Amino acid sequence: MKTENKNKFLKNEFLTLTILGALGVRDKNSPIYNKNVKQREKEELKDFLRNKLIEYSKHYHKRVSEEQHIRNIEQFAREITIKHKNILYKKEFRIGIAQKLLNLYLKYLWTSDKISEPPHCPFDNIIVSKINAKNIKWTALNGIKEYKILVEKAKKYSGKKSLAEWELEIWKRR
Repeated sequence: MKTENKNKFLKNEFLTLTILGALGVRDKNSPIYNKNVKQREKEELKDFLRNKLIEYSKHYHKRVSEEQHIRNIEQFAREITIKHKNILYKKEFRIGIAQKLLNLYLKYLWTSDKISEPPHCPFDNIIVSKINAKNIKWTALNGIKEYKILVEKAKKYSGKKSLAEWELEIWKRR
């Protein structure tokens, strides 16, 4: 099989798993969509997310600074909000969901040697509980300040390892 076909397959799988991992979370206190959103509208959002994730990932072929990564998460959430405000719960796409999408997609690309190591890891219930931030719900994160708190807490637990390497070890042990 041609390498190009293999890469297309992997890219599609990574995008599908990423979107499922971030949007598939059932949290009645932090829904993603307004009530009565049509399936077609959800699919349009998912297509938009796929395209944006591909676009953002192009910046990570070389190492991206932590500051730039945080700006990327903010911009990503803002772009989604602007484009899909009418179907989003409280008319905004939360930082917590945006970081999970971008960080998880980058993790897939990094672990398959498609990009450089990303500055952060995907923050989800497992990582949040490991850093004793149980009072913070990643699905409900509205602001970048709360996200930065998670990053700083994770750095204390990761020791000398990068957040990406540290999270990969945690994932392996579960």
